[in-house]
Amino acid sequence: MYKQPPIWIINSTLFILFICMLIFVGLTRYKLPARASLIANYTQSTTLKDVSKIDISRIYRNDLFNTYKESPAQEEKIEEKKLVLPAPPAPQAPVPVQPRTVQFLEPLQVTLKGIMYSSDERSNRAVIEENKSKNEKLYKVGDTVEDSEIVRIYYNKVMLIRSNGQQETLFVSPQEAQKDSAYKHEVVWQTIIQQKSATEFMIDKDQFIHEVKNLAEFIDMLDVTTAFKKGKTIGCRIGVLKPQSLGIALGLLPNDIILTIADIPTTSTNDRVEIFTKIKNMTQQETVAVKMLRNGNEITQIYSLAPEQETQSEQQPMQEMVPQQLQQMHEMSNQLVMESQTIKNPMLERTQKNNLSAMTNAPSSSSLLQQVPT
Repeated sequence: MYKQPPIWIINSTLFILFICMLIFVGLTRYKLPARASLIANYTQSTTLKDVSKIDISRIYRNDLFNTYKESPAQEEKIEEKKLVLPAPPAPQAPVPVQPRTVQFLEPLQVTLKGIMYSSDERSNRAVIEENKSKNEKLYKVGDTVEDSEIVRIYYNKVMLIRSNGQQETLFVSPQEAQKDSAYKHEVVWQTIIQQKSATEFMIDKDQFIHEVKNLAEFIDMLDVTTAFKKGKTIGCRIGVLKPQSLGIALGLLPNDIILTIADIPTTSTNDRVEIFTKIKNMTQQETVAVKMLRNGNEITQIYSLAPEQETQSEQQPMQEMVPQQLQQMHEMSNQLVMESQTIKNPMLERTQKNNLSAMTNAPSSSSLLQQVPT
């Protein structure tokens, strides 16, 4: 049989607690004070004295400890302060910046023994031997050799960068080093370009082509840039030139502006290609006039090709020396024969006969000249 829970007990308990709380609140309630009147009672205030007329110094004179002492009256001197501007600092010359001395390291004590070269640069390898220990090791790009790092491996050389930024190159053989364009010997341009007058120059075509391979190399040697005037191209400007450079040998100076070459302007790329083609097809009889601006003055210089006959003139002295040498040999042999005849000795007489027979059988100087190729 199911029985209901005794909920009435819980309800009765809660009701008794509620009655107790009401009795407690009623006994402990705070009584509010009565509200004051809002009407203000104004009282007439006494008038204050003017504070500016009160002697404040009396407070110090009538102090309790008698510490106040009157100082003698001194007239304050009011001086007009004038604004004095500081003198500007004296101009000082800037301290010149001293160029940093370059410290070169000694060459690496290693030897390049061989190179494994392929179309993929990442697969290139170099065999390098240490000179002291004679140990050989295989290196790739990025490896370190003593204090340097390999930056490039070519088919005939290895390029390295030292710890101070110095570049060093190892070649497979001395012959490869001599072929490298970076280590090319200094060209004496005065032997290739001869100055006939102040404005006329003669160029040896074969030697010039041997030293200057293409137009880009020629432009780089002269440090050529485009010259502008009021926003328009007027020609080509010559840049920095070394004392023994090609530009000096051609009679050019820095900041010269070349206006025309063979009556062709130098303003556009097509014109420059046309100039190069015309100079390339020059013959010995033709000359090229170069018009330029130098310090605001227009001047013209003439260039021509040296004739090929001058190169053959060097062989003529060699051909003239051959008869002189044969004549000297003939005179020496005659002198020996005359000396042998003065000595009375059977052995010398036999040698005399042998020498005479050799002289008769020997060809003459004229026949020897015919045998010498010209």
